[in-house]
Amino acid sequence: MNTSKNEAVVLLHGLGLCALYMKKIEFNLESEGYDVFNIDYSSRKDDINSLTALIQSKLSQIDLTTYGKVHFLGHSLGSILIRNLLSKISLTNEGSVIALAPPNRGSLLADRLKTINLFCWYFGPAALELSTDSSFLKELKHIPTDYHVIAGDKSNGTLFGRWFNESSDGTVSIKSTKADGMQNQNHVVYPTTHLGILFNDNVVKKVVDILN
Repeated sequence: MNTSKNEAVVLLHGLGLCALYMKKIEFNLESEGYDVFNIDYSSRKDDINSLTALIQSKLSQIDLTTYGKVHFLGHSLGSILIRNLLSKISLTNEGSVIALAPPNRGSLLADRLKTINLFCWYFGPAALELSTDSSFLKELKHIPTDYHVIAGDKSNGTLFGRWFNESSDGTVSIKSTKADGMQNQNHVVYPTTHLGILFNDNVVKKVVDILN
């Protein structure tokens, strides 16, 4: 393990997942000398604002002020929670923010499935706020200062990929991962699916390169 950088990285998993899905990224960042806080939360339980409050409560138990920089990385819903969180709190040592496959402009998949009761019951209130016509997403204007998006464009073989008539990762289109106001050069695309992005070696290397 490398010498500690005195920098922390907060990880937030996506909808319906858990912290275990972020382990590959966690291990790689720890090997680079970062202190990693892989936060687990019940993503299907509440709406985005309530989940954000839960994350804020968990982070309040960690003294982040001791670090030179605190970075954030979120997958899918987790990336939206990070943007929402950072719009509500002020960190003088805020570092880079990396969003993996973020539905910044909503997801066509949520549009199609939100009329299905089973989907709504299983994925909960936050899922309904991830549609392309979501008032929550339209009102979420905050873009972190050093904001990076890593998207995927591999939809072939995914369950819902055929629903998209544009490049996507099978869950979120590339266009929808872009946030208004972000710098275009900070948006990159890899040949991976929405879930596969968490385990892609090139994506993990890119994450490390951004933070280093």
